[in-house]
Amino acid sequence: MINPSCCKICYYFRDSLDVEQEGLSRGIVRLAYGIVALVSLLACLAAPAAHMWSEVSAPTYHTIFLIASAGWFVSAWMYDASQARPK
Repeated sequence: MINPSCCKICYYFRDSLDVEQEGLSRGIVRLAYGIVALVSLLACLAAPAAHMWSEVSAPTYHTIFLIASAGWFVSAWMYDASQARPK
C-alpha cells in the first residue's frame, strides 16, 4: 500500500481524485481502476505463456509485458489512492 506521506506527488494525486464533485461516485471510479488493474495483470501473466508456446515473438512479448506492467502499476496505485481517507 502506498503511504501518501512518502512524497508530494502522492498528495497531489490523492487530492485530485475528489470525483464526487464531478458527479461520479467514488465506487464507480474505484471499480473501473480495479478492472483495468485486473486486465493488466492478466496480460502480464498471459504474455510469458504466449511467448513460451511460440505464439508471439520476443520483441512483441517485451512490448506487451512493458505496457501491461506499466498499466498495472498505475491502475493499482490509482485504485488504492481512490479509497476514502480522512483528511
